Amino acid sequence: MSQIFIGTCSWTDKQLINAGTFYPQTNMSAEARLRWYSHIFPIVEVDSSYYAIPSVANAYRWVERTPSTFQFHLKMFRLFTGHWCEKSVLPKDLQKLAPDDPSGKNHFYLLPRDPTNGQGCSSELRDELIERFIKTALVLESYGKLGVILLQLAPWVTPTKRYYDYLLWIRKKLEYLKVAIEFRNPAWIHESLLQHTVKWLRHYNFSYVSVDAPQGTHSSMPPLALATNEIAYVRLHGRNVATWQKQVEHTWERFDWYYSGKELNEWVPRIRTLKERANEVHVLFNPNRSDQGPRGALLLAKILGGSSVKEPGLKIPLMKNTDLP
Repeated sequence: MSQIFIGTCSWTDKQLINAGTFYPQTNMSAEARLRWYSHIFPIVEVDSSYYAIPSVANAYRWVERTPSTFQFHLKMFRLFTGHWCEKSVLPKDLQKLAPDDPSGKNHFYLLPRDPTNGQGCSSELRDELIERFIKTALVLESYGKLGVILLQLAPWVTPTKRYYDYLLWIRKKLEYLKVAIEFRNPAWIHESLLQHTVKWLRHYNFSYVSVDAPQGTHSSMPPLALATNEIAYVRLHGRNVATWQKQVEHTWERFDWYYSGKELNEWVPRIRTLKERANEVHVLFNPNRSDQGPRGALLLAKILGGSSVKEPGLKIPLMKNTDLP
């Protein structure tokens, strides 16, 4: 029988730490927080890897601090999802390889939104960055703790030959690692293209990311539950339509949402359908103001029953893997 795994899209948000309602103390160490989180939930997304490539040393720390069955879903570094990047977030030895930005913003792309402007990064920088990302991912994979690599694509990534070719380059680079794609442009699943997109994802072994998100905007993705390989992946972003496309200072403003039982019950039949069509169903909560993520995850676990989520309040056992380098 397939299993349902529930977790959140981060465990380190300041809003969550300062809330004082999920972690026993607001002044816990990073190690203690991860041990606490991983005793309750079986999976988590690493949100920080979207903003900067995590070090191999950090990956070993994550391995050491979590139970043997715990899984990390690693968000792909933003340059590889169509978004822009600043030189300052690159490893220092690579910053000299980043292209100059004539606008003065110090931004650059791997794939420029306008392919004629020539502001993409060099193949040397591209290849070095993805190799470093892969090295970190392989630490988790070698200990059985890597779930999927999550490609959260930019809204301007559309179903054109340019982006199909790019995604196949990513697929080849990641080889046998599990990869999930979250589209943020509804053209990918327009009725005229949906069948082709599903076949394409299955053929190249990508998981389709089903989403719950605000509706009524030009980039709104419908709550379509699809299983395209052995892992069905669901991300719940909240339903704050007022901030979904707004320029915000903090990400929690965009994903500011407490899910109600009624809203989560809408996903129960979808999740059960995914359970019939995939070996595993992974459900991640992205709302991140205060304790919105864990509270939604615990509520869904209660509604579904039979998940591997534990109620908080238990003492966290000490774990030490002495075989780690």
